[in-house]
Amino acid sequence: MENTIKVTVKKSNLNANSEFDFYQIAQKSENLLDCNIHREEDQIQFQFFVGEGKRFDEIRNFSIAYRYQSLINAIYLLEVAKKVDFSMSPMNLYFDINMMPKIMMRDVYRDDKYNEEKIVKEYKSLIGYTLQNKYSFEDYFNGGEKLLLKSKVTRPYASLNTVKDLCDTLIAEFKKYQEELRKTKIEVNKNKFRNLKYFSRIGSIVVLILAILCGYYTFFIIPENKAVIKGNESYVKQDYISVIESLKDIKLGRLSTNSKYIYAVSYIKTDALSEEQKNNILASVTLTSNEKILNYWIDLSRSEYDAAIDIAKQLRNKEYLLYGYMKQKAYIEGNNSLSGQAREEQLKKVEQNIKELSNKNATEPSDKASKQKDVKKGE
Repeated sequence: MENTIKVTVKKSNLNANSEFDFYQIAQKSENLLDCNIHREEDQIQFQFFVGEGKRFDEIRNFSIAYRYQSLINAIYLLEVAKKVDFSMSPMNLYFDINMMPKIMMRDVYRDDKYNEEKIVKEYKSLIGYTLQNKYSFEDYFNGGEKLLLKSKVTRPYASLNTVKDLCDTLIAEFKKYQEELRKTKIEVNKNKFRNLKYFSRIGSIVVLILAILCGYYTFFIIPENKAVIKGNESYVKQDYISVIESLKDIKLGRLSTNSKYIYAVSYIKTDALSEEQKNNILASVTLTSNEKILNYWIDLSRSEYDAAIDIAKQLRNKEYLLYGYMKQKAYIEGNNSLSGQAREEQLKKVEQNIKELSNKNATEPSDKASKQKDVKKGE
């Protein structure tokens, strides 16, 4: 039977209230425990799926190398904190076989917005708790730099105040630890010495992998997440142009359903359509819509007309298909980089597609009327 944890919370103790709020809490992520949410009249029941994971307060039973790995992996939690509110207490974290921390209980922000200073303080407390066995997470959180300064192992982190500095220092300290292991001369038997060399090499490989991951996180994940956060903020302000600008460089496959939704809606809101047309289109564009519908509008906004037209064909939506052809035609007409011959050839092809589709749409009503007359004659 799969290992699960059930937590019941009074509604009044949560910021989450709307369907969208609970969607954000329950969305799947490699840094969040999967969960089901059951909403009752005055309370909310969470069911978290732990699987083979272990609670983070067991990290002290592992070697120092694994502790460093878990802390460097925990750097990803600081970006999650920009979307949902949670505590980095070891009682609220679990880690999997790859030492990747996962958050159990979380909530959305309301009056208290994301506070980087508080998150960095919690992360430093987690570092102190993980690398030392003497004090609790709460002790480090309340004791601040004083407790971190008491130990040689935690002292380098005492005065740090940014995510990047903490990440760089963790990697540097881990390398230093590996170097000290290599330089330490101890008398051991041959088998033990061979094992020590083996694990030292493994440790070096782990450091290299973690350094690559940290670089990937710094130069790719953080910019993408910042763009998504900016897009969400612009959407709330109804600044739809800024939403499109914020999300335009993120690959379609890396956008969440929520980001695709606000992207698609923003494009429809700013497109050259009447209010009635926009309202009719938006009626079929929701968070639970076929994701291909969202992809269609995003592709149009990025001038990826062939991709949008292909989606319209998959959806068998003639209105989408016709609109895709019309947008493609307008783009070709305004594309000054095309030669006269190339523009003429492409326009001819698109206009032929529009004509064939328009003729097909025009004949369908008469076909239906003819069939209805035949039925009446048969009666």
